[in-house]
Amino acid sequence: RLKKIDIEQYLEDSKVRKSAFESLIPSNVNYDDKVEMGKICTYLEKLKLNVEEYSNYIDFLPIINGFKAEYEKLIPENGKRAENKELKAVEQQISSKEEELARVNKKIFGGKPGFFEFKSDKDLKQLKLDSIYKAKELYELYKKYDAEYFKDKVLDVLSKTMTVSDLLNLYYSYDYFKKLAIQKLYNVSDYDEIMRYSDNFDLFAMNPTNIIVTGVPIFDDVDIAQIISNRYRLNNIKIGEADLNPDSLKSLMNKILLVLRVYKVECSDTTIEKIWFMVNVDKILAKNKISNEDM
Repeated sequence: RLKKIDIEQYLEDSKVRKSAFESLIPSNVNYDDKVEMGKICTYLEKLKLNVEEYSNYIDFLPIINGFKAEYEKLIPENGKRAENKELKAVEQQISSKEEELARVNKKIFGGKPGFFEFKSDKDLKQLKLDSIYKAKELYELYKKYDAEYFKDKVLDVLSKTMTVSDLLNLYYSYDYFKKLAIQKLYNVSDYDEIMRYSDNFDLFAMNPTNIIVTGVPIFDDVDIAQIISNRYRLNNIKIGEADLNPDSLKSLMNKILLVLRVYKVECSDTTIEKIWFMVNVDKILAKNKISNEDM
């Protein structure tokens, strides 16, 4: 849902507007210089995309850290893909257990039993218990197979240089395992909540404007906030690491958007004052309409 814009904040004497400009733009920049402000706003557009991406990165950091904790120890020292012997072993166990279950079920459901198969209802009951027990064992083996199957896919891309982008693509490609990770790492069980996380993850993973995550290795400690702030300070944008604190990202984004919108309006055929006037006229007309309807 679109958030309503408070036009009062966009007026030149607004404290909110002044604070946004002063917190992002150096004091030696002339706000009336369209060329200079054009350069500033070009960098602010890029910063906006970086802040959005970094915010998504923060939101899905539990998945990134969970993956790191589980798979870092499996990175091959020689750079060669490790063989997942456990997957083959589980496949063999499943095959063997399926044959055992089939034999038991054949005795139960294969028609009238022979004299030497079981002589009483007690024997039949035991066969049914055996069937249930083996089915439960098989169910656990299937779950183990799922885990080993995903682990095998991880080993295909696992390396010391694996990036966050590689991880996003991996989970995007294996939706079932992505949802399992969400359920575990965010401690959620509600279906709608899991789907919300999953949909947001997919939007992040497939965002064509992602730049940061394509170059950040999962298994290295990288200070992304420092990288972003250093980059834009070189481009004449006032931003520090504190501005990129997770609790400050929303405020930072609001300031960026305000400056960009003011610049776009001032480069257009209208003015903030005209927009303010039209908004207030609409409010008056709407108020009069309601009053007339009440009469």
